[in-house]
Amino acid sequence: MISTARPLYETQADRRREASVAGIISQRLNVKLVKLPIRYSIDYAGYYFDTKTLKAWYEIKCRNFHSLNLIQYDYLILSLAKVMAGLQLSWTTRKPFYIFWSFLDNSIYFIEITTELVKEVADIKSGGRIDRGDPQDVEPMLCFPKSMLVRFY
Repeated sequence: MISTARPLYETQADRRREASVAGIISQRLNVKLVKLPIRYSIDYAGYYFDTKTLKAWYEIKCRNFHSLNLIQYDYLILSLAKVMAGLQLSWTTRKPFYIFWSFLDNSIYFIEITTELVKEVADIKSGGRIDRGDPQDVEPMLCFPKSMLVRFY
């Protein structure tokens, strides 16, 4: 039998950093973030503390550079497949889908992802990581202009 499982490149330190960012988001938005199984393709479901009902879907991207270094980039990228998964969850549940980017200087920015936003604003380009030698790391990517980012923290 041929294995179709992909390697996980996420380290324990990456998971701790993501959990820390999730804690900040949870506290500031007064929402309980619950880590989702990998089959959802999105990092977290957010629930109201009092009613335990779904509030929104959240993806957290922890970047390994300072936010000031955004000057050298015209945009931030995110996998089209991940955006499609988040939009499907959003459409099915009628709850918003947010992407949060954190940076090494502890700043956090976000965008609410909607179908309209994707259609009207974001470019789609081939991209991803090439440093690991994994051809599945290169795929269609949505390019979000940095001017769209909203400062969260």
